[in-house]
Amino acid sequence: MRGPEPPAVVEPVNLTDVEAAICAAGWPDCAKALRVARCESGPDYYAPAGAYHVGTFQIAYVHAWRFAARGWDIYVDGIDPGRNSVIAFDIFTEQSWGPWPYCQYR
Repeated sequence: MRGPEPPAVVEPVNLTDVEAAICAAGWPDCAKALRVARCESGPDYYAPAGAYHVGTFQIAYVHAWRFAARGWDIYVDGIDPGRNSVIAFDIFTEQSWGPWPYCQYR
């Protein structure tokens, strides 16, 4: 006997331009990506670069090569929510939500 079907994922209806840029990175579940981004960056999707992490998804500096491969600089382009999301999605495709151990459960 099968249990009830899980609820369908409901994407946000009124996305801001920043949220639309985040979702445009290709996430299979945009709503979850937005929750993780908000959890990581707090109230500001333009989270500044810290000593070890940068931007919306708080990308670790060890991923600077991913930015460089696209001709971007982690400390300049990493604070752009759209570009940060592209790199986060690259990481996600390799490691799922693992790099965001706390926020993946939001």
